[in-house]
Amino acid sequence: MKLKDRVALITGGNQGIGRSIALAFAKEGAKVVITARNEERLRETLAELKRISPDARAFPTDVGDELQVQKLFAEIRTLYDRIDILVNNAAITGPTKKLAEMTAAEWMEVLQINLLGTVFCCREALRLMEPAKRGAIVNISSVAGKTGRVLRSPYAASKAAVINLTRTLATEYGPLGIRVNAVCPGAIDGERIRRVFAAKAKALGITVEEAEQMRVRETPLARLIQPSEVAAMVLFLASDDAGGMTGQAVNVTGGREMR
Repeated sequence: MKLKDRVALITGGNQGIGRSIALAFAKEGAKVVITARNEERLRETLAELKRISPDARAFPTDVGDELQVQKLFAEIRTLYDRIDILVNNAAITGPTKKLAEMTAAEWMEVLQINLLGTVFCCREALRLMEPAKRGAIVNISSVAGKTGRVLRSPYAASKAAVINLTRTLATEYGPLGIRVNAVCPGAIDGERIRRVFAAKAKALGITVEEAEQMRVRETPLARLIQPSEVAAMVLFLASDDAGGMTGQAVNVTGGREMR
């Protein structure tokens, strides 16, 4: 097993990519902790995890709230006195409209969760990893953080910031044996992308099907990416198989944005 007995926290672990990552980690022997704001779905995913790993844990947490993140890591410290792997997956899509139509509050909500939530979790995890001189952090960014995204400037900006945070932390903490990488998914099949397509269709005056096909046509594989395909890359980066990798922002996009 690639992650046997390693303590792994996955934020936004109740659905979609986060759920797939948590299940993949549990199958590889990790002691999985998941967190999210939606308590009902958190409980559902925890029940599924416990069928694989009976000691899996879940803690409802808003990662954009600094005090809640500190409480979460206090629980992890009490349970395990360490953390080996952190996956920062929690994020929101934000508004779908032109910049001139957006409010400061809309911008701040996206940055609070997508960027500061990642910062808060990285900070607390690094405080536990630093004495051990080992650890792996995988930040879930987005291809939008490299290319931008029409009508979704707060999301794209927050994900670009996550990429640069990843590179900075990789440089700062590499000498201590702590690796920090990012994964940049494309359009991931699931409820969230359907909501994005619906919002884009409304903004552009087209059908939801047309909005989806606009995205698919940009992708050489001509399909949406499955959450399990992202989870496989995260598992690789979190494991010793990627022991020589840090500071990378790896695309899982079906070929969109090949640079």
